[in-house]
Amino acid sequence: EDPYEIFPTDEKTVTVGIHGIEGCFTHESAIRLAEEIGVDVNKMDFKFLVEAENVIKAVVSGEVDRGVFAMANSGSGAYVSSMHAMSNYQFDVLAVYGMEILQCLITHPDIKSIEEVKEVFGHPQAVSQCKRTFAEKYPEIKLTEGLDSDDTALCVKKIAEGNFPKTTATLASQEAAKIYKLPILEYGMHHDPFNTTTFLVIKKKE
Repeated sequence: EDPYEIFPTDEKTVTVGIHGIEGCFTHESAIRLAEEIGVDVNKMDFKFLVEAENVIKAVVSGEVDRGVFAMANSGSGAYVSSMHAMSNYQFDVLAVYGMEILQCLITHPDIKSIEEVKEVFGHPQAVSQCKRTFAEKYPEIKLTEGLDSDDTALCVKKIAEGNFPKTTATLASQEAAKIYKLPILEYGMHHDPFNTTTFLVIKKKE
């Protein structure tokens, strides 16, 4: 595999559409992939497009050079919204790769213990990956699945901006907690010990 085929940074900056916002798992996975294949991350211009469908559309229309989105997870199965979007467009797949996902329980700074958390609102995949953990350990906490547009890092941002009640927590990456300066109450909320998400890198069909 030619790394420059995946992210063509040898000549110029490459624009990469991301399924999520800054600090989401897809963003983290794209950076890790670039580092692994020896591509200069500083030459990657990330466009945070939130939903998988937006990423695919942007690639097909030529608005971005590459698109990265999540397709499936070992503990929660296929991403229905991604599958649906994939069936509507033609594109070339350049890479399929997996990344282990560490789901963290992230809360408002005023929350000091899990007993104070009344609800966990998150991306449907994040919630799905942690369902059994909550059922076994914290059955009294209400789990609410959002939409594909309720990106993991976006939910963290909303907590930071006070858009959720203080007693509502979310599930996202350590990176998202760091970016939005929020505490992590608990690490590794997912029930599948290998919790791996499969991502795709795509480009416009030639």
